[in-house]
Amino acid sequence: MNSQILERVESSGVCGIKKTELKKIFGTDCEASLDSLAKEEKIIVDNKGIAHFVWSKDNYISHLSQNDPKFKILSGL
Repeated sequence: MNSQILERVESSGVCGIKKTELKKIFGTDCEASLDSLAKEEKIIVDNKGIAHFVWSKDNYISHLSQNDPKFKILSGL
C-alpha cells in the first residue's frame, strides 16, 4: 500500500493532497502507511489552513518556494 500512496501523493504535484482524500481512497488503514512514509522522509505532512496536506519531498519544497515569503527570502540569498 505504501507504494500506491506514494504514487498518489507524487502525482498530486505542488498543491499536495488532503490527508482526508487519501483516507477516502485507501481507507483509514492508510494512516500507518502515511506514518511509515513520513518516517522514511518520502512524504511531508503539514497543515494548510485547518486541513492536513501531504506532499512528496520535492513537491513540498516547490510549494514553499512559491507560497511562503520567508522561504523566498532565504532561497534568494
